[in-house]
Amino acid sequence: MFKKIPGRENIKRELKNMVSENRIPHAIMFLGPEGNGALALAFAFAQYLLCNQKEEGDACGVCRHCRRIQSHTHPDVHYTFPVISRKGMNGISPEFYEEWRNLLAKYPYPSINHWMDVLGAENKQFNINKNECQQIVRQLSLKSVEAPYKIQIIWLPEYLGKEGNRLLKMMEEPPADTLFFLVAQNTEHILNTIISRCQIMHIPSFTDEEIKAFAINQWQLSENNAQSIALLAEGNMSVAYNMLSDQADELTPIFVKWMRLAFQDRDGKLVELVNEMAQLGRERQKQLLSLGLRLLRMMLLSRMTGSQPEGVEESVAVFVQKMAAFIDYEGLSQLVELMDACFYAVERNANPKILFLDVSFKINGILRGVKA
Repeated sequence: MFKKIPGRENIKRELKNMVSENRIPHAIMFLGPEGNGALALAFAFAQYLLCNQKEEGDACGVCRHCRRIQSHTHPDVHYTFPVISRKGMNGISPEFYEEWRNLLAKYPYPSINHWMDVLGAENKQFNINKNECQQIVRQLSLKSVEAPYKIQIIWLPEYLGKEGNRLLKMMEEPPADTLFFLVAQNTEHILNTIISRCQIMHIPSFTDEEIKAFAINQWQLSENNAQSIALLAEGNMSVAYNMLSDQADELTPIFVKWMRLAFQDRDGKLVELVNEMAQLGRERQKQLLSLGLRLLRMMLLSRMTGSQPEGVEESVAVFVQKMAAFIDYEGLSQLVELMDACFYAVERNANPKILFLDVSFKINGILRGVKA
C-alpha cells in the first residue's frame, strides 16, 4: 500500500492520477538507485489498480485482491527476477517463488545481495534467461484469472541482457489490459529497445528525514539511533535494514578482526584471515567492504561530533569509539578512500588474496603513520 512507503508523495500522486485520468501506460520503468523503494512502489501501484474498494487515495488492504497481492500469491500478478542455475530446474522465476516471498517478508526493500543470501547463491551467476522470457510471453497471452489487469513485474531487468529481445513484441503490442512494471537501477545494462517501450519514472534515494521517520515508526528506535542509521544509510533503505541486522551478521566480526590484525599480527593470523575473506565470493566481499565503509563513516561522525555510535551491538560500538579516538580525521579519510578503491577492484575481479593482503599492508601503514 502507498501509505506504508515513506515519502514519495509526488510519485504516489502521479501514479494515482494515471488511474483517475485513465492514462495508464502499458509499460512503466521505475528507475533509480538501490534501496529507493521502487519495487515497493510497483507493488503498491499493482495493489491500487486491482483493489475494488479503494479508499482515501489508497488500496483498502482487506479485499480479496489486496490480500493476495500482499502475500504475493495473486494469479494475475506475475514476478520475474534474476535467478541462479539449479540442477533439474529450468531457471524460471516461478520455481523460486517460495524464496521470493521469504525475501520480501524479511526485506521489504531488497537488494541483490539480500536475494543472494536468501538463495545461498555465493559465487553463482544471476540471470533472466530464455526460458523465463518464453514463460512471460506464454502467461501474458492467457486471459486474466480474476482481475481487470494482468501485471508483469520485472525486478532488475538489467539481468535480461540480449534475452530482452524476446519481449519486444509483447511489450510493443501487449494483449488487452496487460501491464509491465520494470524496476531497474541502471539503464546502461538494459537494451535501448526495452527502455524506449517504457514510460520512465525516476525514483530518487530516500532523504535522511524519511529514513529517520521510518526507523522510528517501523522499528521503534530512539530519535538519536534513527538519526545515526539515516546518516549512514545515505538514502538507501536496503542499507538501513542491513544496519539493523549487522549485529547478527558474521561480516561485522570479520571486518573488526581484519582491522586489528592489519594493525598488529603477532600470531601470523592475517594470512589465514585473508584466505577466509578470499573464499567469501565477490558479492559477499562487496558486502564486507560496504559494511566497513559504514563503520568508518561512523568513526568519522564520532570523531567530528563526539557522539557515541548507535544502531550496532555494544562490542562494535566500543570498537568504533576506540578507532575514532586512535585515528585522526586524515587517517580515517585515507581508510575510506582505501576501502572505496578495494571495492572498485573487487567489482573488476581482482585476485582477492593478493588484493586483501595488499590492502592489509596499506591499512597497517595508515594506522601506524597516524597520530591520535
